[in-house]
Amino acid sequence: MNIVDTHCHLSDKRLGNLKKVIAEAKKDEVKTLIAPAVSIVDARKVVELASNEDGVYCAVGIHPEEVINLRFENSQLVEIDEILKRSSRVVAVGEIGMDFFWDKTKQTYQQQRDLFVSQLKMASRNKLPAIVHMRDSEEEMRAVFDEVDLPKIQMHCWSGSEGFLRYCLEKEMMISFAGNITYKSAENLRYLLRQVPLNQLLLETDSPYLAPEPVRGRTNEPKNVKIVGEFIASLLNVDSERVFEQTTKNAKCFFLLQN
Repeated sequence: MNIVDTHCHLSDKRLGNLKKVIAEAKKDEVKTLIAPAVSIVDARKVVELASNEDGVYCAVGIHPEEVINLRFENSQLVEIDEILKRSSRVVAVGEIGMDFFWDKTKQTYQQQRDLFVSQLKMASRNKLPAIVHMRDSEEEMRAVFDEVDLPKIQMHCWSGSEGFLRYCLEKEMMISFAGNITYKSAENLRYLLRQVPLNQLLLETDSPYLAPEPVRGRTNEPKNVKIVGEFIASLLNVDSERVFEQTTKNAKCFFLLQN
């Protein structure tokens, strides 16, 4: 069996010894990992990592927090576009999106929107899917989706409303949930998960964040995507092998993975 973790921040120093982290994931049948970038520096790191590690792919893009923290410059988009064209290990543009959790007054609204739209268009031009981060920005993001010719989209670490979930499913987007779906306080997430068809579901850890129960409180690792998948299977009252087989098939088709 080959389980796919579609979102693990392998460039994050909190993961420690990456060789060990990747080996332990493969030991638990998590043989394919996708490492998204959140900045231009991160993009360079994940491309190098994916080029040197079997079973590791990457996504490159600029996260909205780079705008909020005043680290974004337009020249970075040029470099992202160049990376997309020269590396066969890049399977998506991401993680990109909009986030008003950290900017509650929405002072960076226009900058975030412009960056998001630019990268969605970049994904379309390069015939790649986009990995989308959405936090406290449903209305703003929906407006963008209604205006832009969209690439294939993964809504990662779902945190939206029921209405927005229906909207995304109708647009044939892929939905993924992280380890926080296992938390006692996440009953609403579990309710929403049950509305996602298996053929539109992807698995992720968002490691090193959001470690699932029973390893909550520790640094999350890609191997824990197996815990997430087994938990989802129990919620849906289906065999875990069926969840893993379908989500792996979904990931391979969505990201055009070679293994």
